[in-house]
Amino acid sequence: MPANTVTVNSLPENASTLVNHRIAVQDSVQRVKDHYIHILRPWAQKRHFEFQAFGDNVVTRAQNEREMSFFGGHLSSAGTLTLTAHDELEPSPVSNHGDPRFDWLAGTLRGVFGEEVIVAPVLLTGEPRPFPSRSQLKPARQC
Repeated sequence: MPANTVTVNSLPENASTLVNHRIAVQDSVQRVKDHYIHILRPWAQKRHFEFQAFGDNVVTRAQNEREMSFFGGHLSSAGTLTLTAHDELEPSPVSNHGDPRFDWLAGTLRGVFGEEVIVAPVLLTGEPRPFPSRSQLKPARQC
């Protein structure tokens, strides 16, 4: 049953959704916001919704009413589509292997695991699931 409704066959007055993004290293929070505006502005205009995106009125009721009056009708806004952002965090920068902190980390790892350990900066941008355990890995073939 939808939230804030009394029966199964009634529509709620409000609906909301939460979308969590993993932003690529080369992108930014603003680029993701711009993408949503680009995609949803035409959708809102076509359906006569007011559209508020991240604090700005992108499509207003006046714009919708002007469009309808051109066609000889009068229609108030069908609703409001509002986009907000919470906990905006830009992607992590690529590590500088020349930084003294990286040298400290590399020295610590070599001190624990041996001087033959190669330490290199890496950024894993893949899937969020954990790596397989040793028991899930297939053994290498013996020659």
